[in-house]
Amino acid sequence: MTTLRIVQLTDIHLLAGEDRLHYGVDTLLSLQRVLASIAQLNPRPDLLILSSDLAEDGAADTYHLLAEQLQELHIPVYYLPGNHDDVAHMKVMDSYSNIHPCKSIELGNWGFYFANGQVRQHSHGLIGTEQLSDIKQYLNMHRDKSIVLCMHHPSFEACPAAGCQLQDAQALHEAMAEHKNLRVILAGHTHDDKQDSSKAYAQFTTPSCFAYAHHDSDPAKHADGDFWSGHRLAPEKISYRSLDLNDNGSFSTQVHWVTWKSE
Repeated sequence: MTTLRIVQLTDIHLLAGEDRLHYGVDTLLSLQRVLASIAQLNPRPDLLILSSDLAEDGAADTYHLLAEQLQELHIPVYYLPGNHDDVAHMKVMDSYSNIHPCKSIELGNWGFYFANGQVRQHSHGLIGTEQLSDIKQYLNMHRDKSIVLCMHHPSFEACPAAGCQLQDAQALHEAMAEHKNLRVILAGHTHDDKQDSSKAYAQFTTPSCFAYAHHDSDPAKHADGDFWSGHRLAPEKISYRSLDLNDNGSFSTQVHWVTWKSE
């Protein structure tokens, strides 16, 4: 049985230049430690998916810095934008040989669709009717393949805060119910590791490689609009996710925790 190994890296929040600390975290150093761990994986990944919030400031220089770090892996990279990203500036990464701006790809018996749920200047996400139609069309065109849908915002409620939501998640699930070849929905945004098995497909959030985030389950803690009243960062916890995808449509997944100690 043939197996593809996929790695998902999310919520890097990278900053370039000398002042690259974000909430006290050296964002470049945390990225480098995660990439060093990925480089040691055996078997070697076939594909690296960046599921958004790549640059905290959305600056072109930051995306250049990110691309330079990724180039050293010699692994094909596919990305999608998050609420912190600047779509126009992200395109500077396309000049690097291993980084690809495709909306979808197929590898063996698997297909991957990279959905853009960005709503400019807002934290929440939205797939939208036009893109939802594109996703359905992709699933129909590749009925012979098992599909992984990649997005930034989670497709299930991983946190009650409004900014943590994909606003049209219900419409997405209603549309996906008729497609039996969807196997996995991968997301980031919430910086934590959650999963939902209530659907015919598995849904996962992957923790950030910048800092883990704890989310209070009490909606009242998020009602006053103060983000930090309902969230707490844990910079000592950084990670990424691997998925081993078998050609019969089955898969296994693991979150890899990377040791972090403040310098």
